[in-house]
Amino acid sequence: MSQLHTKNCMFANKVLLAESSNFGGRLPPVVDVISDYTGKTVSFYPVQMGHPLFCYDQWDGEQMIYVPAQDLKNCTHLVVYHS
Repeated sequence: MSQLHTKNCMFANKVLLAESSNFGGRLPPVVDVISDYTGKTVSFYPVQMGHPLFCYDQWDGEQMIYVPAQDLKNCTHLVVYHS
């Protein structure tokens, strides 16, 4: 699994944004996000077919959207993108 600290993300409108360079330039199958504020870890998984954020052309491999394994009040999803 790939880990990501919140200090390596941007945060806007309840969305975490992170560059794929945090994962060696790839889009991992699971991301464990570690809060640098609370110390808690939450796993994020790629959105699946049928989810409102799912894109059938998979964003042409340029990004991946992940949702948390549990409902979070301050974050709806994570976007990992190539830059």
